[in-house]
Amino acid sequence: MKYNSKGEITGKRAIVRYADDFVCFCETKEDAEIVRELLSKWLTQRGLSLSEEKTHIVHLTEGLNFLSFNIRHYPAPQTAKTGWKLLIKPSKEAVQELRQKLYDQWKMAQGTNVQSVLTKLNPIIRGWANYYRTAVAKEIFGQLDQWMQHKAIHYTKRLHPNKSAKWRHRKYWGQLHLDRFGLLGVWRQAKWRLSAQV
Repeated sequence: MKYNSKGEITGKRAIVRYADDFVCFCETKEDAEIVRELLSKWLTQRGLSLSEEKTHIVHLTEGLNFLSFNIRHYPAPQTAKTGWKLLIKPSKEAVQELRQKLYDQWKMAQGTNVQSVLTKLNPIIRGWANYYRTAVAKEIFGQLDQWMQHKAIHYTKRLHPNKSAKWRHRKYWGQLHLDRFGLLGVWRQAKWRLSAQV
């Protein structure tokens, strides 16, 4: 890759690598095929080979998944000079995996106290929020926020079946609650901390 004095890529190709996974960005499909052949020869000399299952040539308008991120060009005729905008989001598979992990934790939390629930959920939520803090994730975070609110309300109903919704809200989400955030706030706390760091 070639760079200018500002550290910007000036060449026709760009490579992003993490461990043994990498993505090569090219200007044309023909150039991508040439790069695949070059890489295949280079790896063969070192006793390695490209995985046929993982190696694909795709256009950015179709999108690709890399390290649980989805990289894709979206049409933006009114806001971008080129008419396209590159957005990097959490992949659908990563979101589904997180929801399943959180669902399992909520299921195991039935009958336990709030502190033990928070102890299990906090590391998962903070870790996921930290990993995707650089991605375009506002919409996905909002959807997960609503889903977590639903699960938290369901949990408090099971914990206090004979209490009213107002009583439960006052106990776990009320203004005078010492923790202030209660159950639902774990997700929002993580997001607010991230925005403060940026």
